[in-house]
Amino acid sequence: MKHIAVALVLALVSTSAFAETLVVPPYPANPAWKNITDKANADQKLMEWIPANQSENAIDDILTEQVFFRLKNVDPSLLIGNIFKSSMQACDRIRTNGPTRQMENGYPVAYAQVYCGHQKGTTIDVDIFMKAMSGHDGMYVVQREFHRPADSGGVPGVVSFGKNGDAQMKAFMAAHSAANDYLASKVRLCPSAGCAKR
Repeated sequence: MKHIAVALVLALVSTSAFAETLVVPPYPANPAWKNITDKANADQKLMEWIPANQSENAIDDILTEQVFFRLKNVDPSLLIGNIFKSSMQACDRIRTNGPTRQMENGYPVAYAQVYCGHQKGTTIDVDIFMKAMSGHDGMYVVQREFHRPADSGGVPGVVSFGKNGDAQMKAFMAAHSAANDYLASKVRLCPSAGCAKR
């Protein structure tokens, strides 16, 4: 009888220890992006990367990975809704897309974009592409941000290009497309058994 009780306790412990894994591969760039933030505590984890040729004092591009350990099994679109609300307060003008909900590897996932026209207290416009994944061990959020000089009175997410407009527009569209593809196909939450091959 004693062995059965021990076996039952071990079974309960093993089912509660999910140990899922967030997969965030290096952002596709040459040279590789550098890590500028890596900190964690019992409540959350935060990691940030920027291109090798940028400094923390003048960031144009950033990739952020966050884990909120106390937000377990929560609809990821609710978190994105809160990000939208915060962005409305942080920006003079805002446009949003999403959240788009789906399931990936058995987890609820939400995708969204925020286009911030003039982030208050700065001189920049910000485009944020994000993916939120709700797991048993926490909420996982990966964001790819694009910063550029603010266009006074411009439409959030709409960019005008100068003299070499065609080349600049192609580079801008390629960078945004790469960010979408990276979040959709490279960033994922995997159960302890691993993700199915794509």
